[in-house]
Amino acid sequence: MSAVARELIALGRGQPQLHGLDVARSPLNPVPGVRTADDAVAAINAARTWMWQNPKELTGAHLQLGTQLGLAVHLLASDGDPRMIGGWRQAAIAAADLRATPPVGPARDTAAELTEVLRWLRSRGGGDNDKPGERDFQQISRLNSELPFLAATLHKGMSAALQRRELFVKDEGVLQRPAGSLVYRAIERWRPAVRGDEVVQDLAHALAQGQDAVSRSESTSPSGRAFPSPPRPRTSVSESSRWAPDPSPGQTVRRSR
Repeated sequence: MSAVARELIALGRGQPQLHGLDVARSPLNPVPGVRTADDAVAAINAARTWMWQNPKELTGAHLQLGTQLGLAVHLLASDGDPRMIGGWRQAAIAAADLRATPPVGPARDTAAELTEVLRWLRSRGGGDNDKPGERDFQQISRLNSELPFLAATLHKGMSAALQRRELFVKDEGVLQRPAGSLVYRAIERWRPAVRGDEVVQDLAHALAQGQDAVSRSESTSPSGRAFPSPPRPRTSVSESSRWAPDPSPGQTVRRSR
């Protein structure tokens, strides 16, 4: 037993310490306030773990809040460099064009966790005279290391929501003339989203791009060594063909970039 214990100790040298690994809690109601980076990481872990375990309950609100959160963290981590924030910015724009039924129950609590983290992140933006210090950069780096897993979780939940036909995109407006009026008015209509929709393809591509950018920058961090980067959507020709249905006659379908 002594020999086995010494061998285990030797094998453990250089590995991340167990006390440094976060254990995700469940989303809480009411949502605890976020005041520190530790609070933010705990809230992100709680929301992300619940969404990963319950992809069938993820809604458009989670996609919108999650992509906005990723963009906010990446803006702080990249100091606003447009070359570093393209993926998350595109994801946030695409998610904003989707609609869905509002979350209820634990799904609503999960959305509230993301909302609270997003509020705290936006308050950390500061002004020109409030430059982040070394400790701030360390805290931002911790949050930045969470983004690859968040992107994978959002992508999984988006796929499940598409299968349930619970995501909606704006359809072409229909002109109608009210009774007694000579003026036609455009009536806004929404329809269930499908994988071939441009906004859906943009969101899937942007989440994959966000995972790539962050995974490269965090590949040497302790959390990156403890938890390998999750699988991400492949962008090969054979894979992109899965995203778009066969075009009907006279219809042009935009392929995933």
